[in-house]
Amino acid sequence: GASHAELGAYLLGLWGIGEDVVGAVAQHHQPPPAGSAARVTAVVYAANLIEHRLAAEPAPAEIPAGEADALRQLQVYERIPAWEEACRKIRLEEALRA
Repeated sequence: GASHAELGAYLLGLWGIGEDVVGAVAQHHQPPPAGSAARVTAVVYAANLIEHRLAAEPAPAEIPAGEADALRQLQVYERIPAWEEACRKIRLEEALRA
């Protein structure tokens, strides 16, 4: 009955990964509280959002308002387009090598 977030965090903890990363993985479906200094959690949350956006066909044009607000508070919103583009480029390069 555990989620992939819980299982991932559990395994990372067993492997001795730091608590900041373990917590970020465990909570990657929810943004950290506003004003949080948890940059690792912000980046993991953003990475999860990007992965879901890139998996959608076609990719959504806009980030939903609630998620956009959370990303702005975490000060990573403006980085999302560049991060998505980097992921698309890597995906295309991997496809060309296959």
